[in-house]
Amino acid sequence: QLKATVLEARDGATGARVALSEDVECVLCDLHMPIMDGLGFLRVVRRTHNRLKLPVLLLTSSDVVADKLNGFKAGASDYIAKPCEPAELVARTEAHVQLTRMHRRLAAQADQDPLTGLVNRRSLQRTFLTESARVVRTGGALGLLILDIDHFKRINDTHGHSAGDMVLRSVADALQATVRLEDLVGRVVEAERVVEMLAKLLGVLQKTSKSGTPEQKVAAKGMLTVLDPVIALMPGAVPDGD
Repeated sequence: QLKATVLEARDGATGARVALSEDVECVLCDLHMPIMDGLGFLRVVRRTHNRLKLPVLLLTSSDVVADKLNGFKAGASDYIAKPCEPAELVARTEAHVQLTRMHRRLAAQADQDPLTGLVNRRSLQRTFLTESARVVRTGGALGLLILDIDHFKRINDTHGHSAGDMVLRSVADALQATVRLEDLVGRVVEAERVVEMLAKLLGVLQKTSKSGTPEQKVAAKGMLTVLDPVIALMPGAVPDGD
């Protein structure tokens, strides 16, 4: 049986705000609603939430084929004609909720290092580049710490990989326990991946320092100055102009 908390909205516009601000797993939406109809609702939520992230079941008493087609084109996940059997409505809703939950679990696993529970390189790089672009655009500060465990290979060679895994988990737990809520701790297995991240950031900063707004140029040049000592530790790792 589906366990869920039901949120209600009096119109399509309010429904869109609720759907985008709350942790909603499925939406039951009428085609005809005040202020904003079902198609308008779909156009709003589909800007940021695809069918896998937020399924929307469109309900209507219309039997016009064009209405159904327009609903699917706008992003509806399913179409239910009214009146409908309550059992069918529950079954369809439950099926979409289960798919959403499965998708979220898979998405979380794709962004998580299975050994330590930290975010992996994929997630870390995406966040790093997003935050870098934000700082260049709006100003402010961005901190990046690159940590390495001393003599880790010796631990693996002497005590085995199980002991090495325990060390990695302990370090990860210690870092997670000390950072702020807005900080992000990740694990990058290959050192060269860190260089790739820096290379991509350097490319963005170099381009912005030449063609951005005056404020963006100042921010980009400031970040380039901060990164110079880091790049100096990796001679030849980042090609000129990359």
